[in-house]
Amino acid sequence: MIQQHHIKYLYEYKGMSLRAIAKETGHSFQTIKKYANKEDVHSLPTPRKPKQSKLDPYKAQIDEWLEEDRKVPRKQRHTGTRVYRRLLEMYGEEFSVSLRTVQYYVAKNKKCIKMVKVIFR
Repeated sequence: MIQQHHIKYLYEYKGMSLRAIAKETGHSFQTIKKYANKEDVHSLPTPRKPKQSKLDPYKAQIDEWLEEDRKVPRKQRHTGTRVYRRLLEMYGEEFSVSLRTVQYYVAKNKKCIKMVKVIFR
């Protein structure tokens, strides 16, 4: 943000050319042009669209398994690796998601389930 203000200052108040500002600041000419001609320096960049995960088609099944795990003893619950292996068994070659992606999703959802359990006690 400070660099954007500095670029705007050099262009409008010091009267420097875009190329001179690019040389002084070390930024590309396109970047200098963008910020020098920008009306509102305080505007936020447009947020990125969330990407779809390869895991999206399987999330409902995983959530169902994790909900069922609440009723069984702790040692018998699903781990991320166990969920991954079950999905591989069920879908075979069709399942093209990495182990780490499944483990991350399972860990995140276990925390959410645990938080809900604590809140509603």
